Amino acid sequence: SNISINNTTLINTEKELFQVLPDNKKIINNRYELISGKYPDSYNELVLVVSDKYSINMSTLFKLDIESKDKYYNYVDEAKKDKKIKIEENKYNFNDFLNINYKLILNSSYYRKDNNKWQIITDINRLIDSAESLNIVGVLREKEGEGNYIGYNKDLLNYVLEKNKNSLVYQEQINNKEYNVITGTKFIKDEDYNTLLKEIGIFNIDDPSSIEIYVNNNKNKAEVEKIINSYNKNKSDEKKINYLDMMKMLLDTLNTIINIISYILMALVAISLVVSSIMIAIITYISVLERNKEIGILRAIGSSKKDIKRVFKAETLIEGFLAGIMGVLVSYILIYPLNILIFNFTNVNKLAYLPIKDALILILLSMILSVFAGIIPAGIAARREIVETLRIE
Repeated sequence: SNISINNTTLINTEKELFQVLPDNKKIINNRYELISGKYPDSYNELVLVVSDKYSINMSTLFKLDIESKDKYYNYVDEAKKDKKIKIEENKYNFNDFLNINYKLILNSSYYRKDNNKWQIITDINRLIDSAESLNIVGVLREKEGEGNYIGYNKDLLNYVLEKNKNSLVYQEQINNKEYNVITGTKFIKDEDYNTLLKEIGIFNIDDPSSIEIYVNNNKNKAEVEKIINSYNKNKSDEKKINYLDMMKMLLDTLNTIINIISYILMALVAISLVVSSIMIAIITYISVLERNKEIGILRAIGSSKKDIKRVFKAETLIEGFLAGIMGVLVSYILIYPLNILIFNFTNVNKLAYLPIKDALILILLSMILSVFAGIIPAGIAARREIVETLRIE
């Protein structure tokens, strides 16, 4: 029943503090969990969205006027000095955020007309006194995400747009598209007129600058990409839809990092295999030197050179088999504690695993490498003359 301050992130600049919630109940239910209060059902109701770990950044609490300005900037100053800081972790009850009140100040409310002359109000307190209230009525947990923002529904957008359109400054400006009614200067180009409308708070809901699309599986994501690419075909650059797949970018970056690490590990494994093969060859050669009489006796009773080679190759094959079995068994023993350790640090479960098929391939590879490593020593043993081998003490 508590929300904690996220002590790993001090400043969050990636997200806007206020964000519109999806206009679809199914998407909302899939993306969020209601942990206190209710969902907003009118224009003046807000919700606080926290992370999937029930935490919230210090910067968000400061912007919401829940944490003090001095406390926040003290942490920021310490961070700028490259000092290791530990943010004091406070606990907040979910209900502590309910009914927190904020004021809605419209863009158009900054413009007042006195004595037939438009003025821009700079006294914020004057605007706050006449502003409408917005209340936090619920707390949502983003099931997979960082949260850290205030959510509102589309009714608030419609309300703000309607209020700005009904304002005196807009009504006067809409009837005079050649001159800026606030400054009295003539518009040089159409962009100046559109810029002024944006400053007054006029926008087109049906002409958004960006759209967020949520899909529930990779198949649907691929279908969305196919539709967008089909639409973009034969379109000019100005009319094309430019889309950004954040998950794909994240996965591509992650795959690049994994591939780099994999290549490094493969290089280390290759070096290890070369060294181990050399060591097997040396050990087999020492075995050949120590068993000269045995080789001579085998040759004396009729064993051919090929038989001598087979003896040493069989030994290296058995050695490779036993080494492979031991390596696989040790891997299976270490997988369990390794997965527990990874899960504790990254919250990713069962990252390390070794399929039976791959284990058998590793054992076979160990046997093949051992046999190849024993070819030269086995050849040396086979070339020994009978008399020479029997004379050696």
